[in-house]
Amino acid sequence: MSVTLLRLGQLVLMLIAGIVALWAPSKPELMPQHAAISLSLLGQRELPDGSWEGVDLLQDASQRVQRAQLSLRLLHPAEVTLEAVDEKGSHVLYPPVGSPTHLKAERTYAFPAPGSFYEVDGAARLRLTVRPVGTAGPSTPLVASSRKTSLRRARLSDGARFEVAEQPFQAQGAGVLELAIGN
Repeated sequence: MSVTLLRLGQLVLMLIAGIVALWAPSKPELMPQHAAISLSLLGQRELPDGSWEGVDLLQDASQRVQRAQLSLRLLHPAEVTLEAVDEKGSHVLYPPVGSPTHLKAERTYAFPAPGSFYEVDGAARLRLTVRPVGTAGPSTPLVASSRKTSLRRARLSDGARFEVAEQPFQAQGAGVLELAIGN
């Protein structure tokens, strides 16, 4: 009888081990080691009648604008930094001091915020740095990828709609991209 109980106990332990093996988390997936994003850069200028005119700054950065908004979509989780660069130096726009820099994949983020715009006064550049989570090393330029550019509908300050190009970019490891705004 003790042998039967011993075997029954072994059988129960093997059953529990099998259930735990089925429900245990699998090995974590490796995080991508490259930056892959889609972004658009919407500029706008006020017309004499008080309405706003949209400008696609990725298509024509030479256009004079008074406001700008960057929209970013990450293909993989990443740490993101956005800086304004002018003749006086650089100023961090994102992240706010003390905030995490990690953004989730497959979401669209608007900078400074949805429905909000940065005021543009003179010539400046936006410097975007995207570092895949878990990577180290220097940043390389983000370059336009071979994926197709798409259009997205954006809202201007007066509520009018404007179609702006959403351009895909990529880099090996961390990537950096400088975008001209203003004149």
